[in-house]
Parts: sequence; C-alpha cells; structure tokens
Amino acid sequence: MSRTKKGIEVNEMFEGRVYPEGETTEDVANEVDEALVQKNLKNEAKKEARKSAKNFVHEYMKELEKDSNLYKNLKLLIGDGLRRVTGGSRTSINVVLKEDFKENLELDEMHIFNKYKIGRPEMATKIRIFILGAKTPEERLWVQFFIDEGVYKVVGQGINPPEGWDGYIPANIESL
Repeated sequence: MSRTKKGIEVNEMFEGRVYPEGETTEDVANEVDEALVQKNLKNEAKKEARKSAKNFVHEYMKELEKDSNLYKNLKLLIGDGLRRVTGGSRTSINVVLKEDFKENLELDEMHIFNKYKIGRPEMATKIRIFILGAKTPEERLWVQFFIDEGVYKVVGQGINPPEGWDGYIPANIESL
C-alpha cells in the first residue's frame, strides 16, 4: 500500500523512507551493503594501527632499563607483552569440600559457611552428591549433620550406608 506525500510515493513497508524518482529498494540495499563494507574496512584499519603501535611500544620497551619510570608506566599502561594463557584448571567445590571432610572427618557448620558459603539446604545437596557422585561405590562418603552440636561428621565411607543411617538413600537401591 502506498500513499503520496508532497507528490512523492512513500512505501509504508520501509517505514517512511522516501525514494526519489527512479530509485528502488534494490538500490537502497546496495547502498547499505557498500556502507557496511566501508565501515568494516575502517574498523580493520583501526585494529591494525592499534596493533602496530602496541608492537612498536613493546619493541621500544625491550630497549629501556627495567628500573626506569617510563618502562614501569608503559608496562602499567599496555602490559609487558607476554600473552596470558587462557583457561586454567578449576576444582569443583564438591571435590574440595569432600577432600576437606576426608582430612578432618568433622566440620563445624560455621566453618563450612565461612569457607565455602554453603548453608544447610546446600549441604543437604552436597551430601547427596557425595553419595551419588562418587566415581566408584567405594568412594562414597556418608556425611551426617548433628543439629545439637552444629557439626557435619563423616559417619562412613564405602559401598553401603553405615548402621543407623537415616539420611539420604539413592532411589535405585541396586546402585548400592
């Protein structure tokens, strides 16, 4: 649907863009494509200029004395030119907490909260993870919370739950 605005056709599909006589939407698309190409070329040129300037400064820094103020300021501004190794190893909080229990056999509730920022509901989940998440059934850690004392104690380790266990038991009893 089109309408007339001051004698020029306006196509509503293109949100009020007024086309001069003889210009089509394909012409506009070509203009946009050309503008994007020019913008990308400018951005690439800027990146290359920044990169070559930084490389020049790094080469210059190699000639400076390490104790000079200029060297220290340049290093602070752009770094020392060494590439950082990406990634790295992270240890799961479950693994760290489990190791802590293996070493101490008894952990205070406040110690766990202060060190790991884990409260009672999260600890209930961690205890299930110690049982279900063990790589082998022999590595299961049976931890119980004693509310009167405010401590978590390791009451057993291995395939079967310890005697008098009233905590979490896996739904699939055959997995025991």
